[in-house]
Amino acid sequence: MRRPKTTRLIIVVFAALLVAIAGWFGVSLDNNLVEEVIEETINTYTVQEEQIVVVNSGTVTRVIDGDTIRVQVGSNEIVVRVIGIDTSEVKDSPEGEQCYGTEASNYARELLLQQPVTLRTDLSQDRYDKYERLLAYVEIGGKDFGEQMILGGFAREYTFIKPYQKQSLYKAAEQRAQSNQVGLWSECD
Repeated sequence: MRRPKTTRLIIVVFAALLVAIAGWFGVSLDNNLVEEVIEETINTYTVQEEQIVVVNSGTVTRVIDGDTIRVQVGSNEIVVRVIGIDTSEVKDSPEGEQCYGTEASNYARELLLQQPVTLRTDLSQDRYDKYERLLAYVEIGGKDFGEQMILGGFAREYTFIKPYQKQSLYKAAEQRAQSNQVGLWSECD
């Protein structure tokens, strides 16, 4: 994708200004370092401009509850909070066990544990939540895990502060689950 000429000009002028300031103070800069900084600045701008989604693949090592899992990605194990869904809490949570929390966790465990998954972030959302969990959609076998949880009545649609990419899909799934009286919609008040 081509950037507007004014944006390129601003980036180049900014980089040149940094080099000039460094020269003014007698700081010697390696040309390779300057080029790296300019390229990184351009790439960062491009990512923000195009709203590229970060994709990781890994294996689920633990299901904490219906909307939070641990995934082994390369040599790192990361905690993932699924975007757009909320499941009832389980007995080990600070809030205590809530209606259909155990069922949601068991269903998530059945679907995900030791399975390969794809994680996709949504740049309309923060990358991490306040608990430093990666916020991502989870796909298993090409299917959207969040949508499956909602359709089965194991989760509610959940919007945190601002809309997300799959919000309309998840809201429609929730309407179907409510209409069909499945899962928590038939068991909980």
